[in-house]
Amino acid sequence: SWVSALISMLLGALYVLMLEKAMEKRAEGEGLSDIIFKCIGRTAGRILIGIFAVWFTLYCGFVLRSAAERLLSSVYANGSAGFFMVITLLAAVIAASGQLKSIARTGQAFVFIIWGVLIVSIALSAADMKKENLLPVTYLDLPNVLLGTLPVMDIIGGYTFFLFLG
Repeated sequence: SWVSALISMLLGALYVLMLEKAMEKRAEGEGLSDIIFKCIGRTAGRILIGIFAVWFTLYCGFVLRSAAERLLSSVYANGSAGFFMVITLLAAVIAASGQLKSIARTGQAFVFIIWGVLIVSIALSAADMKKENLLPVTYLDLPNVLLGTLPVMDIIGGYTFFLFLG
């Protein structure tokens, strides 16, 4: 898993660099959809953006369902996922109906909380690390290493969504 994280960081950095380069020459108020139109034309651009729209819609539904399921399984073992899905969806709609500036400022505030939780989680789990699980890594581990990059790349891929809001 630690090799997967290193490869994911490299691939993620290349991905973000590619997107930043594409967005570098944009005019004021242009988002990723405008850049796509410039690069591949209106017709192909509309098809690609349509694919993005379907993907983001399905992915949001999946994230909503899995987040509700995780909360349910960790807090209320005998509860209903539907209740948590409605509450989470309601909170998302309230956030989305506000101004983009407010959402961005909320994200800036939450990033410190997320970093704090991440640091504490890593610190508390460090005692359970075993050296024999970290080494040796051989070429036989490559398929699993590459498979381990998928969850991290999934998270980094969310960066694309925010570029549409540009």
